[in-house]
Amino acid sequence: MALTQVKYKQSGTGSSVRTLSNNFADTFSVKDFGATGDGSTNDTTAIQNALNAAAGTAKLYLPAGTYIVHDTLVVPSNIHFVGSGELSIIKMNSSIDPIKTLVRTGQRNDKKKNIIIENMTLDFNKARHSVSEGSKPSDGTIDDTSLGGDAFQDYWGTALSICFSENVLINNVRALDGYKHCIDITSPKYRRGESGNP
Repeated sequence: MALTQVKYKQSGTGSSVRTLSNNFADTFSVKDFGATGDGSTNDTTAIQNALNAAAGTAKLYLPAGTYIVHDTLVVPSNIHFVGSGELSIIKMNSSIDPIKTLVRTGQRNDKKKNIIIENMTLDFNKARHSVSEGSKPSDGTIDDTSLGGDAFQDYWGTALSICFSENVLINNVRALDGYKHCIDITSPKYRRGESGNP
């Protein structure tokens, strides 16, 4: 019998009859998109695809396991991303340069909103601290090199960067071994007022 035909009803006042397929559609798992969490497979694409598919549609679940990624995971707007606690781990591969942030929300010209991230561990991976630095993210809007600043956005080198975002809730998230910060709440770039002053 298909899940679209199997129905159930919660007990209690106001409950309604739903199919199992509708109920399962309320929550996606990163494993539905091919993530393994085995501590060695590159799960970057699978997790990013899961984040994109769940946005505005369903809660996204990260089961216990160690999910190795090779690039920044970008959290879209309108998402609830939840693990099962400390043992739900997203960890950057040890060979990736330390400029690359593990998980971030927005950036300049890409504002994000309505995000919940909870019950997981974000491991920047301390082994990356000894890898040669890569390129910092450029900022085409603010270039204050003439005032002693630079032309880079500020969300780099972080386990979790909450940048250019609103209505964000972080709950029970362990962020480990960031190169710049573990959890950073920032603007894409602060303009310097005068040379030598932040």
